[in-house]
Amino acid sequence: MSVWLITGCSTGIGREIAEVALEQGHQVAVTARDESRVGDFVERFGARALPLALDVTDKAQCADAVARTEQAFGRVDVLVNNAGYGYLAAIEEGEEPEVRAMFETNFFGALSMIISYERARAEALGINARGGLMERAERLVLLGVGLAFDILVPVLWIMLVLTAFTAVQRFVKVWRQATPERARRTRHHRGAATDEPRAGSLAQWWAAHRPQTERSTGSRSTSRRR
Repeated sequence: MSVWLITGCSTGIGREIAEVALEQGHQVAVTARDESRVGDFVERFGARALPLALDVTDKAQCADAVARTEQAFGRVDVLVNNAGYGYLAAIEEGEEPEVRAMFETNFFGALSMIISYERARAEALGINARGGLMERAERLVLLGVGLAFDILVPVLWIMLVLTAFTAVQRFVKVWRQATPERARRTRHHRGAATDEPRAGSLAQWWAAHRPQTERSTGSRSTSRRR
């Protein structure tokens, strides 16, 4: 079964998703700004439900929610960014602080959860999640600069090159971590299965391993020449 981390489980679709996942036997971290509003999940589903207090506008709480879920269940397979709310108003009637607060939850809150989730996955693979040339937040800033100064195409090319370099860099690191043990086993297997010739000794190896019939034929032809 999978491990789910769902934000905004106090009411609405987030609560429904959590209930369905738990009913199907999955392990679910159910979150809300007020932890008491998701405490009933434990009464209904026992240890498979993990209630957590989470305000997605708080980056520290986002990272802590991912860490506590991994500590309880060992990993996070599915992240559901459900937390959010709407602000209904005409543009000229809207209050800027209210609009900014909505974006902090609906956009930047989801972004914080994704960054925390991806960093935890990278660290689980032994990769330094902050070691690449570009973090996701940095990409967003660079994209914003491109849009602001009308140089989007060059910025996109730079992002593509740096992202590709980072991906290759991380792939090589994972490959090197996996290679030494495999290489050691391969060398051991080859050494046990065959007596491979060393460089410069192919003739000696063939002389020792060629078929017996060829050895006999070679001996007869040699005696005739003599």
